[in-house]
Parts: sequence; C-alpha cells; structure tokens
Amino acid sequence: MFLRPKPFSVKSLLCIGIFCAVIQPGAIDAWAGESPDTLTTAQLVVPPPDAPVPETGIPLIPPAMSVDEFTRHMQGAQEAALTLDGFVALQKASPDLIVLDVRAKERFAGRHIKGSLNLPVTEMTEHTLPLLIPDKARTVVLVCDESFFPTRRLSMTLQAWPVLTSNGYTNLHRLNLWRPEQDGGPAHTPEQIEQHVTFDGIPPPAAP
Repeated sequence: MFLRPKPFSVKSLLCIGIFCAVIQPGAIDAWAGESPDTLTTAQLVVPPPDAPVPETGIPLIPPAMSVDEFTRHMQGAQEAALTLDGFVALQKASPDLIVLDVRAKERFAGRHIKGSLNLPVTEMTEHTLPLLIPDKARTVVLVCDESFFPTRRLSMTLQAWPVLTSNGYTNLHRLNLWRPEQDGGPAHTPEQIEQHVTFDGIPPPAAP
C-alpha cells in the first residue's frame, strides 16, 4: 500500500532550521580540518586559496562566533579603509603605528611593507595576538594582497577584522594603496605607491 508523504508543517521546518544552525559550526570545522574543540573563540577559519569567492563578498563567520557577535564585531570595517594619502598622513600622525600583514608567511617573505609584522589570519588567536601586539589601543593597519593590487579573492583584512575586534583591538585600519583617493579617479600605479611606501622583497606581480 502506497502512503502519500505528509507535507512539512511549520513546526517541522522550524526544527530543521534549528538543526542546520546547530551543525553548521561543526561542518565548517570539519571542512577546515579542525575539530571544534581545537578552535578558540577568536580563531578564524578561512577557505583555501583556490576556493571561489562568495558572491556577497561577506567574510566567513568564525565558527565559535554567533551571527549577532559577528555583525557587531564587523562594524566600522568598511569605513576604516585607508588609501595611499590616508596611510601617509596616518604614518605622520602616529609614527609608532603597526602594519600587520595577515597573508601567509610565503607571501609575506616575497614582498611586504618595510617594518611590517606578519601574522597569517589562520594563526590569529586570543593567545598569538597579544604576544605580537600587547597594546590593544595601538594603531594597527591591516594588510593583505588586496592592499597592493586588485584581486578576485576575499579580502583577508576583512577576514581578520572581527578576530581583532573581538579580542579588544580598538584602533584598526585596512590598507588599499592602489585605490583612488576619490571615487571614479585613477588607481595609483606601483610607481606612485613606491614614492611614498618602502618595500622589502621582489617587485609586485602585475594585477590579475
């Protein structure tokens, strides 16, 4: 005897939604090769380099962070973007600022802003951050590949932002040296950038 399946009730759909919300952090952990117990509340799981960029451009939520917490800790990220002129002015106003490069060690070793520190976003935790930057009120400028040329990948400075803010860092900026100072203006060339910013390493690759 064939029985026709009953349609999902509102209560059933609600239970399914709650179940998905509960297992989502574990699914992200498993995909990243980590178990939930090994991750601190401040650690961020990022996709592999060849992962497709989400159409929304919204960073991934750290597994142990709720949506509300993530939204709160992302506040100010867009407004904190620095262009070339803004970076030069900030260096003059705060000569003790820290440039924190959040790329992988190999990328940092290839080329980076002279004097910058390196802490890959995948290694940022509530333990590693204070060791590198004990003063949480210090001016910190976040740097990634997108700081130097346009990329199709998710901005790693946006990935790092909620990790630092959730750990109490209050004076953060995100660097984009190539962006024009005004909307619609010409992008800065490598030659213009190097007139004001000193680098260590080989010249940057052409923009993809």
